[in-house]
Amino acid sequence: MTVARDKFGMDVMGFEILEEAANIARQQYGLDVVVGQLDELELPGAGFDLITLVDVIEHAADPEALLNEVTRLLRTGGRVYIETSNGDALMYSIGLGLYQVASSWSKRLLERLFAPYHEFYFNQPTLARLVERSGLRVRHHVGREMSLDDFGARLALKAALAPIILLQRLTSRPTLQEMIAVKEG
Repeated sequence: MTVARDKFGMDVMGFEILEEAANIARQQYGLDVVVGQLDELELPGAGFDLITLVDVIEHAADPEALLNEVTRLLRTGGRVYIETSNGDALMYSIGLGLYQVASSWSKRLLERLFAPYHEFYFNQPTLARLVERSGLRVRHHVGREMSLDDFGARLALKAALAPIILLQRLTSRPTLQEMIAVKEG
């Protein structure tokens, strides 16, 4: 949000469900952040040019309702950018299996690699169908691999992850997916 505001002169507004996170954004970055669920804020429709959902949709209890609200809030020609994990990623399949059989000390480690608290995991076709059902048109949708540095882990863990990430690249099963969809007239 700060890049959009500071570099491009955009008016920005953030939405956060956690008061603590909203306070950090307000105090450290001077951002206008509203606390609450997007669909409960009763914002006027067709007022936004761009809405970003970065690591959001997989946590929504009702992702279809969330996208319907995003569609309502976008002006005609407005866009939504979605970044979420790829439910087809090899890492998540491995992580889920390990998490289910892991001891308590190793679960903390696995939670850094595999977020067991996601409500949903979407592969590219299911995310595209969900977005299109909400009345948006997908313009760009790609898989993207994370850098090992994004994990913020020690060298040993990065070494263990390197073959998995390589295999994901070879099998076209990257960790993340990015999408841009537009509200057409």
